[in-house]
Amino acid sequence: MMLIDSYNETISIKHELIELLKKDVNKFNKFSKKCREELEDDRIDLRGAVLSGCDLKGVDFSFVDLRLADLSKSDMKGASFLLSDLSMANLKGASLYRAYLHGANLYRANLTRVNLQMANLRCSDLIQADLEYSLLGGADLSGADLSSANLSRADLRMAKLYEAELSGACMAQANLKMAYINENQAVSILKSMDVNVGADNVGENNE
Repeated sequence: MMLIDSYNETISIKHELIELLKKDVNKFNKFSKKCREELEDDRIDLRGAVLSGCDLKGVDFSFVDLRLADLSKSDMKGASFLLSDLSMANLKGASLYRAYLHGANLYRANLTRVNLQMANLRCSDLIQADLEYSLLGGADLSGADLSSANLSRADLRMAKLYEAELSGACMAQANLKMAYINENQAVSILKSMDVNVGADNVGENNE
């Protein structure tokens, strides 16, 4: 009986948090910050949450468990996903313009047609993620793991890919014009793929 009560309480809290997100992102952000300060290793549990098509601009999902969540077509410009778990989440068609996803887990996430322009994805886990037709112009993917990810037809113009793991990634017809790619990546991966590569995107990081 105690297990059932605990489960029901968890479901109730999750429902309340979802409703709060839909009504007032600022209040959720305050709650999220307080949880990080007081719960230490525990994460806010929003696994499987349905937040499709919501206005979540500036939301703070740092350290939040969003596995299998549906965030498709939501507006999350400037949102923070620092070290959050988005594995197998659905973000298809969402806007993550200038979002902060440093160290986020996006394993097998659906990121097709997502706007990730100018986003920070440094050291993120994008293994087997689907980024087909995604907009990654100016995004920072330095140190990200894109092993076996689908980047076909993605727009990566001026994206930073230094030290990114690209083994097994599909980049057919991706646009890498002016992207920051080191010579090893260019020789071992891009040369054998159907990729639109500009003449200026191979060389030293000049930051």
